[in-house]
Amino acid sequence: MNHLLDSGRISMKMLRYFAAVAQRLHFGLAASDLCISKSALSTQVRELESVLGLSLLDRSHKRVTLTAAGAVMKLECEQLLAAMEQSLNRVLQVGRSQSQTLNIGLISSAVWDGLFSAIESFRAQRPQVAVNFIELAPSEQRQALREQRIDVGLCRDGDRQAMAPFSVQRVKSESMWVVLSERHPLALEPVLSLRQLQHQDWVMFDPKRSGSAAMVQDHCRQLGFVPRVRHQVVEPQTMMAFVSANQALALVPECFRRQQWHKVRFVPLQDPLAADLCVVHDSRQSHRLVATFIDTLLTIGNCTDG
Repeated sequence: MNHLLDSGRISMKMLRYFAAVAQRLHFGLAASDLCISKSALSTQVRELESVLGLSLLDRSHKRVTLTAAGAVMKLECEQLLAAMEQSLNRVLQVGRSQSQTLNIGLISSAVWDGLFSAIESFRAQRPQVAVNFIELAPSEQRQALREQRIDVGLCRDGDRQAMAPFSVQRVKSESMWVVLSERHPLALEPVLSLRQLQHQDWVMFDPKRSGSAAMVQDHCRQLGFVPRVRHQVVEPQTMMAFVSANQALALVPECFRRQQWHKVRFVPLQDPLAADLCVVHDSRQSHRLVATFIDTLLTIGNCTDG
């Protein structure tokens, strides 16, 4: 097949498109994954079959199936594309190390957890390094790590499972607190339990973007109720605005207490719900800058591995 590659008649795009169809066995779903039209995808796959002079897919039935040659081609494409991704990642890693740049993906509340103290300490050790911050939801951090767009991510304990297969370490131990308006009937309670909150209105982060929100919902279900979520938000400031206006209460990491919020009260939560700040990275790809930064975070957080 070397002469086909040399002639340019077979491209990486063709192979990637075929691999998507072979994985999904459905042109519509594969086209959606690739963000292209179904007709454009079909054209590329047929062109690949034409160049090879054989059928890779059986379209004679209602569902798409692989021919014997297609099954072999699927395995070869997967190996080739994986090898290409690893090669490009190694190039990017070396380039970033040489350029002395550290890209950090983070959730917004991480800046309230002593992050800037860690950054100052890191810069004192590595003054030549440019540190770039990119605010990303945990799921976006995972994708950015995979694509080598960031070197490390900062998330909460509830996001651990969603970060697989990347390495996650606890930076700072925190717990969840209840935050409510000063006018709320429960505002004067010295401590609150989840059961006491089951008939209250809640404001919560989108569980699809926040593992902590999903964790809270799971704990409530284990206690036999579903939180009455009236408002679903993305930004912490929006959440606190709803709380301040006495529209709902919320569960937030302890670090929220260190900020100035208008007319709200924080009450300890009796139920042990972790909100630890965690650092996530690819241990297979990490360079020395990442190791130094993580060591600095662990020192500032005064915490061991999670």
